[in-house]
Amino acid sequence: MRSFRLPLLLLLTLWSGAGAIARAESTAVARYFAGLRQRGLLVLAEEYAIRQLGETHLLPAVRRQIACELTTTLVAHARLNPGPQQVELFASAAEYLQRELTQTDLPPADRFLLQGELALLGAVRGEVLTWELELQPGVDRAGCRELLSQSLADLQGFLERMPHAPEELSREEKNELEDRLRLALGQLYLDRARMASTAANRVGDLLSATRELEGCTHVRGRDELAREARLKLAAIARLQQNEPQAANLLTSLSGLNAPAEFLDRVKAEQIRLDLAASRYDQALDNVRRGASASPEVRALGVEVLASAAALAGRKQQLTLQDQLLEQARAELALVNGHWQRWASQQLQLAEVRQRYGPELASVVLAGQSAFQQGDLSRAAQEFAEATRIAHGLRRADDAVEFGLTRGSILLQENRLSEAADSFRQLVDAYPGHRRAAEADLLLCYARGMMFNAQPGAEQEAAYVAALENHRQRFAADPKVAEATWMLASLKEQQQDWQGALPLYAAIPSDSSRYDEAQLRVVSLDQRILNRLREQQQPTDAWEDQAILRLGHIVAEYPLAPESWSLMQAEIGLQGAKLLLQHRAQRLDDADALLGRIIESAAAIRQQATRTDSAVDPRWDELNRQARQLRILSLAGRGKLNEARILLQQLETDDPPTLLHLLNGLSELTESIPNANRRQLGELQRDMAVRLQHRRAELPADQQRMLDEIVAQAQVASGNLPEAAAIYEQLLQTTPGDRRLMTTVAGLYLQRGQPADLQHAREWWVKLEALEQPGSEPWLVARLEVIRIMVRQQDIAAARKLLGVTRILYPKAGSAELRQQYADVAKTFEASGE
Repeated sequence: MRSFRLPLLLLLTLWSGAGAIARAESTAVARYFAGLRQRGLLVLAEEYAIRQLGETHLLPAVRRQIACELTTTLVAHARLNPGPQQVELFASAAEYLQRELTQTDLPPADRFLLQGELALLGAVRGEVLTWELELQPGVDRAGCRELLSQSLADLQGFLERMPHAPEELSREEKNELEDRLRLALGQLYLDRARMASTAANRVGDLLSATRELEGCTHVRGRDELAREARLKLAAIARLQQNEPQAANLLTSLSGLNAPAEFLDRVKAEQIRLDLAASRYDQALDNVRRGASASPEVRALGVEVLASAAALAGRKQQLTLQDQLLEQARAELALVNGHWQRWASQQLQLAEVRQRYGPELASVVLAGQSAFQQGDLSRAAQEFAEATRIAHGLRRADDAVEFGLTRGSILLQENRLSEAADSFRQLVDAYPGHRRAAEADLLLCYARGMMFNAQPGAEQEAAYVAALENHRQRFAADPKVAEATWMLASLKEQQQDWQGALPLYAAIPSDSSRYDEAQLRVVSLDQRILNRLREQQQPTDAWEDQAILRLGHIVAEYPLAPESWSLMQAEIGLQGAKLLLQHRAQRLDDADALLGRIIESAAAIRQQATRTDSAVDPRWDELNRQARQLRILSLAGRGKLNEARILLQQLETDDPPTLLHLLNGLSELTESIPNANRRQLGELQRDMAVRLQHRRAELPADQQRMLDEIVAQAQVASGNLPEAAAIYEQLLQTTPGDRRLMTTVAGLYLQRGQPADLQHAREWWVKLEALEQPGSEPWLVARLEVIRIMVRQQDIAAARKLLGVTRILYPKAGSAELRQQYADVAKTFEASGE
């Protein structure tokens, strides 16, 4: 960056107030920034100009010059970036000029010149927008015409102010600014003619452009401006189909001793003239003449080849057409800058015309253009028309393609009912087409989105019917698995787990959904078994089938030393939980799965270290859970020393991680026998005690979590009084913690000694006092108090309390809770007390 800064710093240092020197330095500054732009260093130029404008010591003329160069650079940047970024860059350019105009010490002459630059910026914005819209066939150009008209009004208004320009401006400066304004005015008329909606408007604007530009061709001392005006007049003559006049102007311009960049633009206009006359060979010769070609000339070379290819296609010279398009693709690779987008559009036009023919091409291009601009509604209309035309031409493949495109756009617009109808009509019109299954599957998607948007019996029935019809009608299609997945997901969402599981299991191994479906199978087996246990239903048969399904799944997995995939490890983890919960406690099988997960996680991490790559964070979670479960499997198999070793290995982790591991152990132990649970509780307690030594490293909330872990370990070890004491100590800091109060009461009740029952009763009385009388939680607490009183043989008091409660709140609580009260009352009646 230093090499770019020093020259300009020197220029700024040497800046003089004398007119001749100032103009010379101004030219040097312009040359400096032009060099950066020519080399594509736009961001560098912008950043440097912005930094300089942040300085407070610059002379007004220097600030104005740099502000103008910044504006020019931002415009060059905008040409390369269509869409919102282009709008933002033009807004930034205007903002910097406006900011300079707010300077209170700005001399009148500099203020006037900056106001002129702001008016000219609007003209450039119109020129760029016109260029952009010519790349987008079928786009409404009314907004562009409005912008061009406003820019014309702004320029004309500023020109009317020229006679009243500040006296500090020299005659030369005034004339130069006025000539630039008139040249821009001519360009605006030319641009508005290109965007005209009627022939009359086009003719009128071209005449106005000619009038303004001809006035610029006889300016003495400003050859560059006169050349620009004559080149634009040549373009106007071409648009007016006045080839002789255009040719004469271009011939005279090509013989000038002018910069190479300008002569390249003359060549480009000559190529356009040859193209307009269908002189493709001559146009291509012009493209290839000379040592090098500008991006604009190369882009026109693409258009020449694409146009020649279109002519060959019309003459049914298909081989020649293919060859010309291939040459156009090769030429496109050599184009850079914003002309690359223009050339790419020309090639796309040719390829679309080649593929679809002239009748369809214009509609397809309009649809593509609308979609790229985000106008989905118009895009859907264009592709609907393309579908209709293709159907009429008996081009089934094209009709289906356009129909699928239209339906997909409707889905994006959330016009779900229209999308569903579109896909259904497509399937009905082309039932035997190779893409009929794809259209029908999209119909299923649309039905599913309609159901999700408006859940209800009617929408659900339509969705299910669409899925079942697809699975039956397109059973041989490879993508039928997607419909099966969708139906299974729906049933799982509705908690019809026994209906969802066989659907997931039916998804074939060549489907992209296979691994995830296998995971759902194992997970649903767990849910179903848990539900059966909660309902106290037989589980043996389902348990055996679940283990059998698990065996078939993991039998396909690679053996050591090859690692499992992330999904395989996830399935293995869920399978280990199934095995640990099995009535026969398949601890060996569970341990084998857990060992493979831990080995795979270690191998993945080692490989990542060697290759300096990142590890999916899900591996850490799987490894953590596998180690937790393996402690269970080891302890359950009586391998307490190995379990302790694994716990000790876990201690090497940081305290928060270790705390997280220990916190889940009590939940994991609920599914194993009490004997093993007690042993594991002792291990957990030992580790928690060791962690106490690092208690100070934990924040307050995690210290509290550690205390709860110790209490959980005491419970698992059967040390209920010790656990209750810890919970009661925790309650001193949070006396209203209902969860802890319920836990303490449950522990005392579980121990069941007379003193314990009294403690439990007192805690339930406290819980009752926290609730609104007659509320569901209050009634639950009152019922627990009554039950404890019965266990204490305080029958009379229990009967009295029950009677008062039922009298005061006869209809309060859920039906289930009222039934529980009734059951207690029946107990009193049966005992005769």
